[in-house]
Amino acid sequence: MNNIYSNQLKSRTMRKVYGIWFMKRVLPWLAAEFVVLSTIFAGAQSYLSFGHILNNAVVRVKYYSLLSFSDFLMSAVTNADLFTLTMLAGAFFVGTLVVRDTIRATRRMRAGNFLRMSRVLYSR
Repeated sequence: MNNIYSNQLKSRTMRKVYGIWFMKRVLPWLAAEFVVLSTIFAGAQSYLSFGHILNNAVVRVKYYSLLSFSDFLMSAVTNADLFTLTMLAGAFFVGTLVVRDTIRATRRMRAGNFLRMSRVLYSR
């Protein structure tokens, strides 16, 4: 009986330790990446109209075919100016980093391998 309470106490304590560790080590990097990504999207939103682009894409798929969506994407990319393509590439790059770091962090947290976790985020 005492062993059961000991395991529960250990489990709760370690969960709190892991949570504090996550807040101090992982969250700042993810927050910084989200800030950069939000800044890129805010800049793009002031320059582009995502609503009109999405509406045009939906109309293209709805009234033509799913294959015509690739034609829409190709024409949108080839007719875009350099600033738009740069914003798109930057958002894609930072978004990829956010997804990669989030997946790595959750995998390492589930595995309980926290010593290697600090190398994941700081080994850029």
